[in-house]
Amino acid sequence: MALRNLNFTLQGDRYVAEETVNADYALHLERKEGGGFYISQRSSDEGTFVPCILPNTLYNPGQFIDWCFGHGVYPMHIRIESMAEVTKATIREAE
Repeated sequence: MALRNLNFTLQGDRYVAEETVNADYALHLERKEGGGFYISQRSSDEGTFVPCILPNTLYNPGQFIDWCFGHGVYPMHIRIESMAEVTKATIREAE
């Protein structure tokens, strides 16, 4: 699947983007500074997002994040949250 841009909006004290993925994916974020980073998932079309377990290096990463993720079951709705402002964000699903 093609590379897609993600759009983050400020919600409270976090920058948030939501996306639906249909395969494992690579996520690339560029931020103004380091800080908290979180991903939540929801397998249902509606309801509450539940936090995903991330590798320790991603809980308070630096300014740049480039990581591959898998959720096991697709489609999956994801919510990406950053404590620092996101200046560029892309997602690419596996083919």
